[in-house]
Amino acid sequence: MPYDEAQEAYGSEFIMISFALENLPIKEVVVLGHEDCSGIAGDKTGHLKWRAEGSSQDNIKKQIEHLHTYPAFKKKNPAVYGLYFEISSGELLVLDDTGSFSKPKFD
Repeated sequence: MPYDEAQEAYGSEFIMISFALENLPIKEVVVLGHEDCSGIAGDKTGHLKWRAEGSSQDNIKKQIEHLHTYPAFKKKNPAVYGLYFEISSGELLVLDDTGSFSKPKFD
């Protein structure tokens, strides 16, 4: 999702997210990843340079970093939540302030 220096352009994700932030009453953004993501595991060619090396959880963190570079995102400054779905257990984990994923705590 970041700026592509080689092409001097942003990808379609950038255009879609920027349009939404500029034209819709968005106050929150969720970056969701999941266990056994074939898009992460299957990138043996290195074509997905925008993604983080490592796990889907690492990629969620990287995509949140990318969002913070978007001018529309900086202007609107919505709340951002990183979520990770463990398919095998059915659990949803939340990225906390320490950079770790854990079970959500409800009041």
